[in-house]
Amino acid sequence: MGIKARTKRWIALVILFLVPVLVRGQTAGSDAGQISGTVQATDGTKLPGVLISIKGTEISTVTDDAGNYLLMDVPLGQFTILASLPSFAEEEVAVLLENQNTVTVDITLELAELQFEITVVPETAELMSASESIGVVSVLPSQVVALPSMGEKDIFRSLQLMPGISATNEASAGLYIRGGTPDQNLVLFDGFTIYNVDHFFGIFSAFNANAIENVTMYKGGFESKYGGRISSVVDVTGKSGRSNEPSFGGGISFLSYNAYADLPLGSKGSFMFAGRKSFQSPFSDRIRDNLSDSSTGPGGAGFGGRRGALFSVQPDSSFYDINSRVLFDLTSKDTIMASLYSGEDVLDSSRPININRSFFQNADGNSPVAQDISGEIKNLTNWGNIGLSLNWMRQWNDEFFSRFTVAHSDYFKDFERTTDITFVDPETGEEIIPENEDDGPRVGNRGSAEHNQLTDLTVKVENNLTLSPSHHLEFGTQITKNSIRYDFNLNQDTALFDRDNKATQYSLYLQDTWVPFPKMSITPGLRATYYDLTKKTYTDPRLSIIFHATDRLRFKAAGGKYHQFANRLTREDVLQGDQQFWMLADGDGIPVSSATHLLGGASYETQGLLFDVEAYQKKHSGLSEFASLRFGRRILDDFDLGTLFYTGSGTAEGIEFLAQKKFGRNTGWITYTLGRVEYYFPQLSPEPFSASHDSTHEFKIVDSFKFNKWVFSGTWVYATGKPFTEPIGFEEVVFPNGRSLAILEFGDKNGTRLPSYHRLDLSASREFLIGETGKANLGVSVFNAYNQQNVWRKEFDVIEDELIETDVNYLGFTISAFLNIDLSLPPASSKAGPAWSGTQTPDSGEPKAKKDPKSAKVYDFYGTVEAMTSNRLVVKTELGVREFVMGAASIKGQTTHYDPGTYIHVYYKRLNDEDVITMVVERIK
Repeated sequence: MGIKARTKRWIALVILFLVPVLVRGQTAGSDAGQISGTVQATDGTKLPGVLISIKGTEISTVTDDAGNYLLMDVPLGQFTILASLPSFAEEEVAVLLENQNTVTVDITLELAELQFEITVVPETAELMSASESIGVVSVLPSQVVALPSMGEKDIFRSLQLMPGISATNEASAGLYIRGGTPDQNLVLFDGFTIYNVDHFFGIFSAFNANAIENVTMYKGGFESKYGGRISSVVDVTGKSGRSNEPSFGGGISFLSYNAYADLPLGSKGSFMFAGRKSFQSPFSDRIRDNLSDSSTGPGGAGFGGRRGALFSVQPDSSFYDINSRVLFDLTSKDTIMASLYSGEDVLDSSRPININRSFFQNADGNSPVAQDISGEIKNLTNWGNIGLSLNWMRQWNDEFFSRFTVAHSDYFKDFERTTDITFVDPETGEEIIPENEDDGPRVGNRGSAEHNQLTDLTVKVENNLTLSPSHHLEFGTQITKNSIRYDFNLNQDTALFDRDNKATQYSLYLQDTWVPFPKMSITPGLRATYYDLTKKTYTDPRLSIIFHATDRLRFKAAGGKYHQFANRLTREDVLQGDQQFWMLADGDGIPVSSATHLLGGASYETQGLLFDVEAYQKKHSGLSEFASLRFGRRILDDFDLGTLFYTGSGTAEGIEFLAQKKFGRNTGWITYTLGRVEYYFPQLSPEPFSASHDSTHEFKIVDSFKFNKWVFSGTWVYATGKPFTEPIGFEEVVFPNGRSLAILEFGDKNGTRLPSYHRLDLSASREFLIGETGKANLGVSVFNAYNQQNVWRKEFDVIEDELIETDVNYLGFTISAFLNIDLSLPPASSKAGPAWSGTQTPDSGEPKAKKDPKSAKVYDFYGTVEAMTSNRLVVKTELGVREFVMGAASIKGQTTHYDPGTYIHVYYKRLNDEDVITMVVERIK
């Protein structure tokens, strides 16, 4: 198709997409006008979240962050505008609209004696929050501390406990979501892409929870504004920092220490810094030893009647990461934000080799080997990420918002593996140096090195436009330039593979959230990307639907097409373990990957419970694999590794079940996932085979119990073992130049499975108050409480015609501890009233109960809003932080969103520790 034809097709699609919306606007506007204005308090403070409605009609809107509002399609005539906001007295304004012009009506609200009433459950919070949209989950870092960990709050490890996400990959914080692989996930941090998310053997993710405001994950069927990946999206928003008071903190565990600072920049901005670094300790040594704690000695039966050998790996690792974020309001409509991330890891999986000549004895007790063998397998890996973004947010008017982003990412990975063998005289212990290679045992490995580097420069513009109360448009453009280098050297001087590619993606997207009636939302969208390496345009139509059958029951569905241009390939190596590297699709040896998503589900939600079921199917094409499996690393110098790229397709399908208890002292969930991931690479296997990350059954239990200041939690995971390809023999080939090559023979592709995986983790933590404005959290976690020996992978090597097998295990029983401290300076406004209007109970963050006519316990206190969302209120007082999760609201209009720093008075009562309570909040000037 030519350029003109493609252009005509795009124009036609845009016209078809927009005409119904524009026609509707024109029809409505023929006998209607608009009303706009600003709502403020008596002191001039602009008020966001004010519900503006026209009495006697269904026309309404809500003021934005700057207090502005716009009522569209208002019938001509005389009527009354009603402005309402919790804590403020309702205000009615008479308006006469005589023509189709826009009338400006500014409104001033006075503080009411009481703000609002909501039903809440005290001192509890959801560990996760499921969105109304299908496959969308949100996690707050403040709740992660309640879950078992290795001493660090970790967002990605918490996400692995959600339905549809594998929780058995201890050696990678990457997310295997609904049959996808970590490289198929788009991971964004403040607009820039993170290409590797692992720290410290994969035990930690690359993200410091102290630097994160929230995380939203789209497990599939994601919106048109996201592109470049075929599985899922993880969108991480950095912490904005304090705009009213300095805050500092830090923590230490047996593995690392961390620190952060949140500082105001005058009254218009904030600065945040957070850093982590690991350190050598007996505990890290314990993890190193446990990482592959298995019985050493002879393994299973070898070839030719002899036995294989089993060695344990004792890796060592170190890491660091830093985050920094600056947010500043240039004007009432313009905000700039800059964000920085840098992190690096060093992993040393080297191990010694010590084999006595008796190991090679045959059935009659004789050994063909006269020497002992000793040496070392050197295995070093170094990787890291650097990311930087600059964002400008502009509120053009009441209905139009834009975000301009320039982002840069740099990922690198270096891998080196060599085998150094020494032959030792068993009588004297001295080294034996053979006169020629044939005099000593033959070693099945020599040495290799790999280097992979990826740079990403992205410029994008995102726009939100409200056309009417029932149509909300999102559209934008993005340009991404990638440069990827990968080289693979044998014996340090032979370059087997060397590629250096560059490519640019040019993308446009458009989507409309249409609300045809209050109980239904339909979001069609379209994304198109021109990729200059293939000189083709790839179109991705997408659609999602939400229908509320009742207040508690909703149905949801989504579908779409997705493409990926940068792929992380697996170089399969059964001798020494698989390695991954990033490459750009070129449309030839490495095709552009694509996927089609179909999702459907239903949710039943009450104030305290959520039952959710979702089914999914993903059809993949253009998958790539670098399969040097049958050659291991012993490849001739003139061998072309470029011929070992294979192309295939795949299917991932399954069904997820979730039962969640959201509120109360005891919260948590149970999930079960039944899934299948199957690949078909005709050049590797005549039949479809299970993907390496396939797991038929996965069952998870997450539970958290709060008692006074203590939080006890536990998680249990069970999953079917992962498949792998097992060698069944080998043949030694001698070439004319005298070099020998051991050609391995394999069974069916991924025809064997590792044993089933299961693990129990436990934790306990307690919060302490430090002075008037600080708090500390001290806790202990038990990882793998019953010391299950879960196998991570198997490695193989060949020495003297013997297959050496190594079981690399996950962590065994491990205890860790942590201490986190948070300090902040009280705002000057905190002196405006007493900290409590009751008597403080010793060692408690709650005041002593007052008498109530209905025998309920009544409490009240003063404090500063730290965070407030539609279902969560966090108040910082002089005696600590109070946190509430809101249930079914019993308020008029819409709950307001108070900015951090708002000084409030909270009054609430409850019948006992478990009952739902009523809370009244009053804003203090």
